[in-house]
Amino acid sequence: MIVVGAGIACWARTWGQEVVLNANTIETTAEQYNSLIVEKTLVDRSQADPRFLQFFPSSELTASWANPGTSPTFTHKAIAHS
Repeated sequence: MIVVGAGIACWARTWGQEVVLNANTIETTAEQYNSLIVEKTLVDRSQADPRFLQFFPSSELTASWANPGTSPTFTHKAIAHS
């Protein structure tokens, strides 16, 4: 299969991936996948942009010159709660 376009979202759509796993964790792949699916199922939508879940990954994607085409569409930055 050929991936057309750049970026993580394009890769995920092309390969039918519901979540993108963090490759530098100590959990097994199955445990990490299950944890992500449960959290994704339970969280609310972001108030800043409802297209995105209010989900804070362990390693948020940041733009970098070393990874062209992988800048995030949305970042939560900081949260406030009472």
